[in-house]
Amino acid sequence: MMMISKKRLMSIIAGTAVLAMLAGCGAAPEAAPAEPESAAVEETAKEAPEAETDEDAIAAAEEEELESKNVLAVKAPGYSGLENLKMENNDDGTYYYEDMTEDGITIITNMSYRNSQRDGQAMDAYAENFVCALVDNDARITASAEDTELSEKLTYPVYKVDWESGENEDTRQAVGVVILTDNFTFYFGYECPIDFYEDNEEFYAEELKNVELIDLEALEASDDSSDVKRGLDDFSDYEVDPDSVLFFVKVAAKDGGVNLRSGPSTDDEILIKMIKNDVVLPVTDGVTYEATGKDWYETYYDGEWGFVAESEVDRIEEEDVDPEDIMFFLEIASKDGNANIREEDGTESDVLFSKVKNGTVLYCIDGATREDNGKVWLKVIYQGEMGWISESQIKYLDFDRNVFY
Repeated sequence: MMMISKKRLMSIIAGTAVLAMLAGCGAAPEAAPAEPESAAVEETAKEAPEAETDEDAIAAAEEEELESKNVLAVKAPGYSGLENLKMENNDDGTYYYEDMTEDGITIITNMSYRNSQRDGQAMDAYAENFVCALVDNDARITASAEDTELSEKLTYPVYKVDWESGENEDTRQAVGVVILTDNFTFYFGYECPIDFYEDNEEFYAEELKNVELIDLEALEASDDSSDVKRGLDDFSDYEVDPDSVLFFVKVAAKDGGVNLRSGPSTDDEILIKMIKNDVVLPVTDGVTYEATGKDWYETYYDGEWGFVAESEVDRIEEEDVDPEDIMFFLEIASKDGNANIREEDGTESDVLFSKVKNGTVLYCIDGATREDNGKVWLKVIYQGEMGWISESQIKYLDFDRNVFY
């Protein structure tokens, strides 16, 4: 239950007392005959429940305050290296955050405000007005429509709004979603110079699919809510830093695969069962389990950090995979659930690995932009071989984007 301030508590009690006094106002009753002491005691007993009435009033006030304060926020997708441009946290729980990505191109806005939808106002019109009034006063709406998938996911009406602002070479193009909850409206969106928008449009669209509404009170004890709103909460747990990789190993277990465990022993929990032979893993640390004297490697696979037994993998020589060649790490994240890795950078090239499942970690060593269609392809290492995958089929684990633009 939300605590209310001592000052508000006293005002509630005082207000209740005043109401009781006002309820007693009116014509003075005739004087009553004196009552025996027993009757006075009985009358006092009847008055006792008034304390419960005060508690009910306080509880009602607490509920009213809860309804009047925003306890939700849009959890942004994860990024690193953001430069904060604006940060406001208001007493009623509303907020306004603006951050610029490390490359200086994209501005990310995450904000909330009290509902101001007029009776009978269409939701699309309200979403457009919200953007123009509270996100950018110079915004010119170019399109708006309900995002039915996000509406179903978040269980609130969600409208996607495309807009632009500025003039000539200063024109910026943007896209965002407006979310209308019971008492508050939220906006999350991206904007960039119009010359860069086409390159980033697909990325923005995919990222907007990942927004979530979270309860800030549930996170209050353990997380920084500002980091959650900015997309900086726990993504360090997912990031693989190329500088931290000592070397690579290839799974070569006699059983055909190796288990990824939460600690360096067979007594520890299995996080991922049977990573198949020939899968390449980065090693970021090593440890010897004292009880058995066996070596274990710390590694990352399919969204999980864990340990694999040294006896179940083979170390890859540096001429095959040199950590210094790794530019960044990728994870397959295709809308189809899997993606092809090809011999060259284009869909006309032969498939080297077919339908590699989402969550598979790849190591990027090069990239290229196709001159014929402007699509970005990434040269990756998978199962000890080098191939190419379309940028549209992956997400970046170290968030270092725009390398090849």
